[in-house]
Amino acid sequence: MLPKQNRLQKEREFQRVFKSSRPINLEHFAIRVAKNLSKAENIRFGFIISNKIDKRSTRRNALKRQLREISRSLILQLKPGYDVVVIVKRNPVYPYDQEKNRMEYEEGLRKAGVIKI
Repeated sequence: MLPKQNRLQKEREFQRVFKSSRPINLEHFAIRVAKNLSKAENIRFGFIISNKIDKRSTRRNALKRQLREISRSLILQLKPGYDVVVIVKRNPVYPYDQEKNRMEYEEGLRKAGVIKI
């Protein structure tokens, strides 16, 4: 699980990211990255998975848990001070392949310029 300081929780935080960023579109995900306005030097993540992706909450939650775990494992490689929102556009094939999702997610973060080089 992501630590509390690394989570976007409030609607206004999500809205700020949406207003101040452009999407980076991938096969299954769209990633939006905005500079964090608070004085916190943490990178924060938020995940959005619509009911249109899958009607079953267990599968939506499984995908969210997987994306959170990938984010948690990447925190040390990411630049601090950013807010990242991941929107699932298309449902990956169930059962979810974590390595494939990780590669696609990392590619999006690399395109956004959030990964330290």
